[in-house]
Amino acid sequence: MNRPQKYRKKPVEIEAIQFTGSNVQEIWDAFGTAGIYGPTEKNPDHLILTTVHGDEAPARAGDWVIPDGKPGTFYPCKPGIFANTYNPVEARNEQKPRPAMSKEATEVAARALHEGTLLAFLQIQNGNTDGYPSWEDSTEGARQATIAKVRKALESPTFDDYYAWLTLPERLLGASFDPPAADADTERTRGHRAEYYLIQHLLRVEDAALPLGGNE
Repeated sequence: MNRPQKYRKKPVEIEAIQFTGSNVQEIWDAFGTAGIYGPTEKNPDHLILTTVHGDEAPARAGDWVIPDGKPGTFYPCKPGIFANTYNPVEARNEQKPRPAMSKEATEVAARALHEGTLLAFLQIQNGNTDGYPSWEDSTEGARQATIAKVRKALESPTFDDYYAWLTLPERLLGASFDPPAADADTERTRGHRAEYYLIQHLLRVEDAALPLGGNE
């Protein structure tokens, strides 16, 4: 016999605007005019919303106007219920400005990525150490090029941009270029993707694994 299991409802994201009594145009601009009527002379203090069931529901000042899935349908929500039910969603793809990494911290990151990437590991594992010099054995020009690429990579908002900067040939460093998307699911790409998410974690302001400060 099947026993009841416990389930947690998936989080649902909505769009909503609070009706203040005087922001009808703002609501129309956001959701369109279909299904939202008023205020009228008869009902000067509230809107009339068309619901998904085809009937009408009033939204008074302070209520939240929420689209109900089907175009032109809405439902009102009282402010207390709204506050207990919903939390604001942080904007996606908008990274909070991150304090610039200091010169020393950027060099530490550049060295770590130079010697710790999957590409370096594979080359060393295959005995190709001559083709992949250590940080100390690299020329000053090569180190500075790596630092420049790493600084750009760490500022990248997406993995594809991060990957593009880290794998950019040095001859293109000063040129304008269209960042290529990371290739298919290869061992190298997976290694860089793991780096990227680890770095994103380490560079959170609240975690601050590396010293942060102005550029020098």
